[in-house]
Amino acid sequence: MNIYNISPCNTLGDDEELKCNIFNSYLATIKLINFNYQVLINTDKINFEKNFDILNKNTYLSTNNVQRNMIEEYKEYLIKLSKERQIYEKTFYIIVEKLNLNEKKQFEEAFNSMKNLGVSISKIENSDEVFKILYNTINKFDEEVSK
Repeated sequence: MNIYNISPCNTLGDDEELKCNIFNSYLATIKLINFNYQVLINTDKINFEKNFDILNKNTYLSTNNVQRNMIEEYKEYLIKLSKERQIYEKTFYIIVEKLNLNEKKQFEEAFNSMKNLGVSISKIENSDEVFKILYNTINKFDEEVSK
């Protein structure tokens, strides 16, 4: 089994015609796939803390007081926003069983086509990471069912 992380292209701000064209291109690409696969979508509350490490480093390295103030204001904005709203991020994965030669060719064609649409695709190589993804997904499902 192989798991691939899919980062979709951002269409925020694009006009409706362009969004429609991108969506139709996705559909055409999916029609190329003639083997079994599963799509896994994880939804998690955004943890701004991990971003704060980067912001703190940038604040420390900056010699520009205006930039330092902007970074601090941005951090305060994120903290306030996270308290006022529940903000989530989605992570998309495609799970593929072992493929024969013909299926591998289809897979490569489909994913190259998606990459041309601005989609970032990376294989999860680390078995611990694969286990973590699947474990967290199953446990979230169990939590939802038990509520």
